[in-house]
Amino acid sequence: MYYIKVWIDIVRKSLGKNLAYRFEFVSKIVRMVFLLAIQVLVIKAIYQNTNSIAGWDISDYYLLLGVYNLVNYVSWGVFNVNLWRIEEKVLKGEFDFLLLYPTGSVFAAAFSEFFLDDAIAAVSGLALITYYFFNNYEILTVTGIIGGIIAIFAAFIIWFSLHLAVASFNFVSPKNGFMDLLHSLTRTASVPIDIFSDITRYVMFSLFPVAFIAVVPVRILTGVYSLNFVIFSCLIALLSFMLSVTIWRATIKSYTSAGG
Repeated sequence: MYYIKVWIDIVRKSLGKNLAYRFEFVSKIVRMVFLLAIQVLVIKAIYQNTNSIAGWDISDYYLLLGVYNLVNYVSWGVFNVNLWRIEEKVLKGEFDFLLLYPTGSVFAAAFSEFFLDDAIAAVSGLALITYYFFNNYEILTVTGIIGGIIAIFAAFIIWFSLHLAVASFNFVSPKNGFMDLLHSLTRTASVPIDIFSDITRYVMFSLFPVAFIAVVPVRILTGVYSLNFVIFSCLIALLSFMLSVTIWRATIKSYTSAGG
């Protein structure tokens, strides 16, 4: 409850800061609409001469992109920007101030500020998900929907864990480029996993579990994957989080404060 109260206070202060620049906020909304339009046009072009790609029809692809946008942009608004700024704070010696927060170092580093202008883009994901539900409600089940929602929550934890683990290496070697590499690799979560080779799919389900970010929730929602994948998603989320925190605690020992 303490951390929830702290984060609510952070969000309240951040909203005041974000809304102070209303023209920028409006421009972000226009950008989101433009981005959504481009994504829809690209998908329509892909499916112009085919009804299915590796077992994914156009409605499935809309849902996949919707879940990906939701996880991606909410994460950017809540913690991704903060984790990306760790490198800059380490180089400038400003990370010391985060260590003075009356919270754990992970919370202070990841949730020190909320970015509404980034999170607002998640509306594009909700729009695509809503479109799918209205056009395919007859094939959806209550258990599938509940399982899919749980899997989406697990996806947020996995996404957070991947970025926390990679951000941790800034304590060892700033300017390593790992965050940019991760940003590129996580884009694979927005495409149907079935188009990849067996080895690549194995990696995406285990060593680099991006399949659980969007593909697994979508397949659970649509009934393609059994509810056992809900358990798998939760286990992967738990293991990913524990591993990322372990990496964080190990690498932060290498951090030298500005005064040290």
